[in-house]
Amino acid sequence: MSIDGKVHALIGGFLDVSSKAEEILQKTEFVLVGAGRNDADIDREKETFLKALRQYEDQTFAFLLHYQPVARDLRMVSAIIKTLSDVERIGVQGCDIRKIIRKDKLSPESIGRDGLALMAQKAREMTSSALDAFARNDKELAQRVIDSDDIVDREFSTLKERISQRMTGAKTEPTDIDKIMIGKYLERIADHACSVSWRVLSL
Repeated sequence: MSIDGKVHALIGGFLDVSSKAEEILQKTEFVLVGAGRNDADIDREKETFLKALRQYEDQTFAFLLHYQPVARDLRMVSAIIKTLSDVERIGVQGCDIRKIIRKDKLSPESIGRDGLALMAQKAREMTSSALDAFARNDKELAQRVIDSDDIVDREFSTLKERISQRMTGAKTEPTDIDKIMIGKYLERIADHACSVSWRVLSL
């Protein structure tokens, strides 16, 4: 296989791995809005995802060791390696959110009331668009992802303010701290989507 063919194969492998992170995030969104069950083996799902990511990571480093890609291809492969870190965190944090929901038996009604369902939807949309922009080198789409980050930040600020007011009024709910944790994870997922998008703009 030519070096161009190897690069295309690496891109295809990246799409496979990143799609697994998207699937995890999709399941997380479904659970948050009450449209999906949360009875899967989350630890095993995370382990399977990380194993696939590590195998692909090894293939990418092997490519760099065995070939001497031209500057253009080297930039792409380097961007893939950096983006893998974001993909890993997106998948892991998606699993961690579902573990929090299961542990505390958070209801979709409570989650929706505090804006977490909207945050999950937006974070998932940003992730999907960012990875799509990376795969197609679509700078316009990448910029739209970056521009939409304010929505997630604003919702997270509103969540923290709402819970702070409940604490001040001695109306704290038992799951408030966990809701803040979920909100923080969703904010970070959105930040990772922005990180991927900024990388697209720099290619």
